[in-house]
Amino acid sequence: MKVPQSLREEHEAFIEGLKSYSTGNGETASAVRELLGLLEPHIEKENEFVLPLLGVLRGLAAGKPVENPRAVMRAYEKCARQYVNMFAEHSPIRQSIKETRRLAKEQGQDGVVDILDALAHHSRVEEEVLYPAALLVGTLVAFVGLTRRRDTERVKVPSQSQQPIKGSGSRTGRRGLESGSLMGSE
Repeated sequence: MKVPQSLREEHEAFIEGLKSYSTGNGETASAVRELLGLLEPHIEKENEFVLPLLGVLRGLAAGKPVENPRAVMRAYEKCARQYVNMFAEHSPIRQSIKETRRLAKEQGQDGVVDILDALAHHSRVEEEVLYPAALLVGTLVAFVGLTRRRDTERVKVPSQSQQPIKGSGSRTGRRGLESGSLMGSE
């Protein structure tokens, strides 16, 4: 599964940008180091659990077959297990951003304030769009696989995804999914 390069680059830019403000003995530098201590392991988890699923999204939206549905399902299961924890990790990160921003603002360090504002926005986008989209990828691949194969034992669906997708029983929706246009060969 391809990881969306734009998101990987954005994560790297946040880390590198913050690192450039982490040197020295000042309060802001210390706060930035503390934030990096929270942020770097969190981003590593996102790169492992969320981004690979998001890499499948573009192909799904274009109606292309999923190259390796089993790998997608394994990634989905990992992501589903980490989902609540990923959200929980945002709380201390958000607090650290807020405190670091306050210190940077007081000390007139507008560059770090700009990075922190962008990071806070990115965090909201993750919570509102990216994390749910990652789970939706797995749910859709599982649903299409179940519909196509009619064999629920071959594709394990984690409990979080067992709610039916609205409209999935409609004639046109089900027929389009049964055609298998989204599922490739394993």
